[in-house]
Amino acid sequence: MLLLFFVLQQVNAQDRDIDKIIEITINSASITGMKQAMLTIVKEEEKDALLKDYDAATSSLYKSIENFYTSHYTDSEIRELLLFYRTPAGSKFAHDLLKRSSHSFPKGNSLKKIIDALVEKYKL
Repeated sequence: MLLLFFVLQQVNAQDRDIDKIIEITINSASITGMKQAMLTIVKEEEKDALLKDYDAATSSLYKSIENFYTSHYTDSEIRELLLFYRTPAGSKFAHDLLKRSSHSFPKGNSLKKIIDALVEKYKL
């Protein structure tokens, strides 16, 4: 029983670390801001549907990025990346990372594609 508790604690810690990496590398605040901006211009009767679609699409995006990190980095490497991102050079690197696209990141789930599809669907 104690071993199971320890294993669950480790899994939860790894998930939190990956969530932190994702937040740093994709600027999740801008994703939230974009959702709020879209809600201000969509028709009132379409807001619930937009929220559902937006949340489903961004959840898929997050899951793809999470899968990328878990398949390319060990738990130890994830912790090392977090430490690096907390340094001035790491912070600058993370900021620059947002400016460029990566050939390794999951394809077909880009935030721009998500936003474009929702803008078209809701005629925003």
